[in-house]
Amino acid sequence: MNKSHLFKRKISKNLERELYQFINVYKNNELSTPEKWKVFYKFVNSSFLEKQSRRYCISQLALIFQESGIQPSPFIKVYAHGLYILALYNDFEIYNEGFNI
Repeated sequence: MNKSHLFKRKISKNLERELYQFINVYKNNELSTPEKWKVFYKFVNSSFLEKQSRRYCISQLALIFQESGIQPSPFIKVYAHGLYILALYNDFEIYNEGFNI
């Protein structure tokens, strides 16, 4: 049962599509490992471009991975670190009143 509706974010349709594309690619072994990560990195980049209220929070993303039968830990780490790296690269402050996931 998908519980991601319990979170107070209205996720963009583009991010939903990209995330489930990655989940399908990952679960179906459709691409080599580097190509799978490339699909996920694209999702991280797209997430950065969305407002906080329109992208997945960590808990929401972890829940979706768990419900999909995927160990969330490596992907959550890359997602969080990737977003913060992109924020710093774009001269945003991070944490507190700055950029947050």
